[in-house]
Amino acid sequence: MEEQESIFEPILDREASEQVMETSRWQSMLGWLMLIGMGLLLVGLFFGWNKITEKINEFTQTNTGGVAMTFAGLIIILVVIVAGLMAFLLIRSGKKIKEGVRYRNQSQFNDGLKDLKTFFIIFGILSILGLLGNLASLF
Repeated sequence: MEEQESIFEPILDREASEQVMETSRWQSMLGWLMLIGMGLLLVGLFFGWNKITEKINEFTQTNTGGVAMTFAGLIIILVVIVAGLMAFLLIRSGKKIKEGVRYRNQSQFNDGLKDLKTFFIIFGILSILGLLGNLASLF
């Protein structure tokens, strides 16, 4: 059986380690900013919920705002769950990569890269769905 080689010895020199550490700090910061943004969105929705319902009732000229707001609430919950998962993956990935480089732990580093890969898979799927939605609105 082949012995698994560590990427730290031959490839990751001091300069590359510093770059990876800096990248992990940026991805952690982006994850925290996503969480803060979601929190601000939820606070804004909490305080503006009645005003939003009034505007929907004015727009539809009926009193079916309750149904629309229930649907909007479910969509908001779904968005918060997905964005929260993405922020969690970014923060955890940054932490694992940083610890993997600092302590020369190959498995920790690989786990961080797996979390980052999962983040980009979710981001790619959402981007494709957004693109398809934009294309569908053209027709």
